[in-house]
Parts: sequence; structure tokens; C-alpha cells
Amino acid sequence: MKTKQQFLAIIMLIMFVVFNFSSCKEDEAIPIKDLSVLEVKAGDVLLNTDQAATGIATGAAIVARFSENLELESLVEGSITLKTGGNLVNIDLTGIGNKVTITPLGGMLTGRTYTLNITEAVKSYQGVRLTSVGYEFVVEGEIVVAPLEINSVKMDGKELDASATITNVSTESPIVITFSSALAIATVNSTSISLKDANGDPVATTLDLNGQVVTLTPVSTLSNLSSYTLELANTLESTEGGKYIAETFVFTTGTTALVPPQADKQSAFWRFNGSSNDATGNQTTLVEQYTYVTDRYGVEGAAASFNGDGDIMEVLGDASLMASDWTMSVWVNVDVADLPGTRYFTGIGVENGFYVEMYTGFESMGFYTSNEDAPGSGVNPGTAWGSKSLDTTPAQDKVWTHLAFTMGSDGIRRGYMNGTMVMADTLGVGGMLFNAAPAGINNNFALGYICGTQSAGTSWALYENDKNAGVTYKGLLDDVRIFTTVLTAQEVTDLYDLEK
Repeated sequence: MKTKQQFLAIIMLIMFVVFNFSSCKEDEAIPIKDLSVLEVKAGDVLLNTDQAATGIATGAAIVARFSENLELESLVEGSITLKTGGNLVNIDLTGIGNKVTITPLGGMLTGRTYTLNITEAVKSYQGVRLTSVGYEFVVEGEIVVAPLEINSVKMDGKELDASATITNVSTESPIVITFSSALAIATVNSTSISLKDANGDPVATTLDLNGQVVTLTPVSTLSNLSSYTLELANTLESTEGGKYIAETFVFTTGTTALVPPQADKQSAFWRFNGSSNDATGNQTTLVEQYTYVTDRYGVEGAAASFNGDGDIMEVLGDASLMASDWTMSVWVNVDVADLPGTRYFTGIGVENGFYVEMYTGFESMGFYTSNEDAPGSGVNPGTAWGSKSLDTTPAQDKVWTHLAFTMGSDGIRRGYMNGTMVMADTLGVGGMLFNAAPAGINNNFALGYICGTQSAGTSWALYENDKNAGVTYKGLLDDVRIFTTVLTAQEVTDLYDLEK
């Protein structure tokens, strides 16, 4: 029979052995193990590296099992890729332990060959990198060629839209077009991808193709505040034969308003961008009777159309609209074929102020002014007025034309068309001065007629009599400016060049 002392000795011996055994285990280093792929399955089909597997279902998930648990943070974009036809397929990666599930988003295309690459970016929980490995497999079914589509069209950081006009685009930005698939290089040319200006004329560009991305770069800087159309033709094809349905994308350039010569002397500026407001804030519009149409830059709702049957814009009279030194600049687009006789264009108080009228076929215009009897006299006797014709024969039917009229305190009157002087005469009187003597006259400014709707200071030109008589202006107007100074011939040319 063992004594109590013997029993305690045996217990202490067992504890000593266990303690030393555990200490030895803790001192042993944990071995670093290589990371390898044990197997990859697409659905129920086992993939291998030396032969393309077949019969893969379009909706199959791909599961890869590894020899060790993974560092899940290593499963980043690009660590495992799936491609078909050289194009990346969008996939979702889900990892747990030593397993990764690779899910093609939207499924896979029938009859297509896919390449799965598991790269060295994948690491085990011990930080050991995988040696890259690749697999090929074929999805069951007949090949269906997907149509070629647009993923995005970007210019100056803006997304162009086939259903809307994009504005304020840089004049120096390339256009980057990303398609849904790589393009067949033989179908990419200046006919299938082209850029045209507002007149429909082609713009010189260069084309660079990189897979499914085409970069179109204008050879020269685009015009400011102008409309352009990107045309993509149905002759474009993907490398797999996918057809494209033709589309067009419209955009306008420019981000800032143009600054005219003598801007500090500009007393009025009507842009007609959906509004009759004076951009300088100096003038007050009383009557707005016309419609908005596309302007010369191709921008919708940015020019005024007058119907020739009473359309008019009337502005409250102001001395700055008929200064002693004066310039008026305007863009017109006239229906020449519908100008059989005289059309009254613009004015203040008819012969008591100034007015402009257009003659048959827009071959000439009359510029009438009422003036001081002598420079600086400040007196208008009501007889110091007269007219001068402008030869406008070069003007074309329904084509935007720039007109400018000046009258100086030195008594010299001038007319310009498209930046070129076409009329000048010396009246031997002073500058323009409104004659307020006739009863019922007012100095309201009018576009589309030669006096205000309520002006009754002359018996031969009354709006109520003429509004349905086919003599009010018929055509388009845009960018009307009035200055309290006489622009020089060079300044008129500069303004024309700025705005054309």
C-alpha cells in the first residue's frame, strides 16, 4: 500500500513531464507553407490548366479551393480576372477560409470561351503569394453576337447624351468614346466616327483606337459658343461582328460671355436666350411678341423669330438708346423670297428718331435719322433728317448676316454688313436727337417695327394699321447691341469676327 508521500511524488512527476512537453511545443516554429490551388469548378465541371473545359452553364458560379486559408484582404480588383474575347468581365469575389466564389455579374454568353486568371496578388493567411495560374473553359450553347453599344461619351469631363444638348464644353477637349466591346479596326474611320459644325460641315479630327475606346481629337481649336454634332455610323462593328445602331450627340462650346469692343459704352444687349431681358440691366422690355428658335450656333431657343404679321419687341424709351454718338449691332436671318416689298425693321418714333427698313429681295436697306440742326446744338427743328441706302446685295436667303449702323455727333452716318462698310455719308448736321414735339409721339425702341405700339406721332406709320399689312419684319434676330459711342470700322469688324 502506497504511502501518502509516495502518492504526492508521483503527482509531481506527472506535472513535471507535462510542463516540459508543453514548453517544447511552444518553442517549435510554425512552418510556412506554400499556397497552391487545389481545384477550380465552374458549376459541376472541374477546370484544369492544360485543356479547356466545356459544357459550362451560362449562370454557373466558379469556385476555387486553395491549399491554405487566404488573407481575404488580398482579394482585390484584378487579383482574379475573367475575360472573354480579350475583354474583362465584371465579377464579384466572395472569400471564406480557403475558398473563393467567383460570380460573373449578368451571367456568361453562350458559346464563348472564357479565361480565368488567378494571380500572384492572392495571398495565404501567412502572407505567401500564389504562383499565378490560368484556366480556360467554354460556355455551352451557340454563339450569340451581342450588339455593339455605347458605354459612355465624354468631353471636358461631361457626359454627352444622345437625347439632349450638352452645353459649356471646352473648345480644346478631345472626345473619348467607350464602347461595350473592342472595335474592329477596319470599321473605325472618319466616315464612321465624325464631327460636324452647325452648318453640317466636317471638322478635321484624328482618331485613336485602343480596344473598346476611341479618342477623337479636333485638329484645331473649336469655335467658341458654337454647336457641334458627333455622328457615329451604323458601319461600326465589334471584333466579334456585333453591329452598332447609329447615334448622334450634340454639344455647344464656350463658358463665358463674349466681350465686345467698347463694352463700357454698351447701353443695351438683347441675347434672346429664352428671354427678352436686356443683359446690361439698363433697359426695360414692355412688349415681347415673337417666338424663340435655334440660333446661329445651333443652340435651341436662343434667337428670336418675327412672323411679319405684327411680331414686335418694344422697350421703354431711354436716352441711351438714341445717343448723339451711337452704334447698333444686330444679327439677322431674312427670308429673302418673302420680301416682295418694304419691311419695317427697327426704330424709335419713325422720322422723329431713327428707323431702318428693308427693301425688295433684301438688296438694300434704308437708314433714316433725325438729328440736331448743328453739332452740339441740342436742337432738333424736325427737318434735320434724311435717309441713306445700304447696298446689301451680297446677303443670302435665310443665312445669318451681321449688320451695324453708326451715327456720330460729327454728322457722319455709316452702315456695315458682315464687318465691311457698305455705306457712309455726311449729313452736315449734328448727331441723332429725338424730336418730341409731335403730339402722341414716344421714344420707345422697337424691333420688328419702326416705332412703339402706342406711338401716334406720324400718320403714315402706325403699328395698329401696319401689324397685319405684311410690312413688319419677317425673319430671325439675335444679339442686338446698342452703344453710346461710334464704333470704328475696325471695331465693327472685330465685333463681327468675335460673334460670327
